[in-house]
Amino acid sequence: MAIKHHSNENFLDNNKLMFGTGEDLQIYHDGSNSLMSNNKGDLKIEQAKSNKDLILMADDGSGGTTAYLTLDGSAETVEVAKPLNVAGDTAINGDLTVTSGTSGDATLVISADTDNSEEGDSPRLWFKADGDIIEGAIQHKDNTFDFISNVSSSGGFRFLTGTTNNTGTTDPETGATERMSIASDGVVTVAGALQPNTIELGHASDTTIARSAAGKVTIEGAPIQTTQICTTHHNMSLDSSSSTADFYFPINSLADGSSSSLYYTRVLPAYDGKIVKILFRGSNNMGSSCVINMSRRAHDGTSTSHQTSGFQATETFNGATKSTVIVPCGVGGSNASDWVFEEGDQLGFSLVKNTSSTSVDLVVTIVYEYTIS
Repeated sequence: MAIKHHSNENFLDNNKLMFGTGEDLQIYHDGSNSLMSNNKGDLKIEQAKSNKDLILMADDGSGGTTAYLTLDGSAETVEVAKPLNVAGDTAINGDLTVTSGTSGDATLVISADTDNSEEGDSPRLWFKADGDIIEGAIQHKDNTFDFISNVSSSGGFRFLTGTTNNTGTTDPETGATERMSIASDGVVTVAGALQPNTIELGHASDTTIARSAAGKVTIEGAPIQTTQICTTHHNMSLDSSSSTADFYFPINSLADGSSSSLYYTRVLPAYDGKIVKILFRGSNNMGSSCVINMSRRAHDGTSTSHQTSGFQATETFNGATKSTVIVPCGVGGSNASDWVFEEGDQLGFSLVKNTSSTSVDLVVTIVYEYTIS
């Protein structure tokens, strides 16, 4: 039976509007508060109008009211307009999205020990998988920030980066590459370049590895030797008047020679490397346009001679002095890239003087730089 009222009905305090055979739903005011009480079954509040909302409003603190909770029928979302305080344990099935909409920051705050009375109370995020295994956590404990991975030996941490700009529900890992990992046994693997200013070793930070300049590293200020310097010393007498002949440096003889097949003009480097420089000091003027050459035969077993079809490296220098002349070769030379060799190559060095003087006693030092690997 439907009853239509065309005017207000006034129910005094504690007088109830009751529905149901057993007076199961009651609406009334008790003098202090308004109450809706259901004593049987579920209490359902239904907004049946298509694309309309169900809005829960309350005091706005300024004499009016405002929406606190909106069930948006068209967007199919639940909008909470005010801070949400959840007491006790709460389970959320599915995804949780925290958004600030089209403007402002979206901040997720996890708080503990709000009265600063118990340092043991920690804000924490736990991660469960594979049943009921708590495999990891992020927490702030005793004033330290902890990242925890505590699972099987295959566990650990991975750090990934990428430039994909994934959107929507696409997994952020899509298109990302692992750059660094920490295995469960503590082994750290870095896939790219590691660029610290200094590296400190030891619990007391008593050993510091630092970059001093491009390509140079020090330990406690002392340079780390990544290359080995070696020298060979030669004494020879240039007795020919020729200003075009190659005088090959003797290795274990005082006699020079103009043939690359002379056994005592050959040298075998022990490592890969380069000729840094060559120092000369002659007893007489050798001319202003002297030439120093390096011949090289790879360790191919084809010949005992170090000469192939020509010289690999050449530098010109002024030898018109009795003072020591330093000729830059693989470092600072005009043809620096040519003064290189590999372990086991057969090398030879020769000088073409720029004078017809037949008596030049010469002291030579060749400086090698080996790359030790």
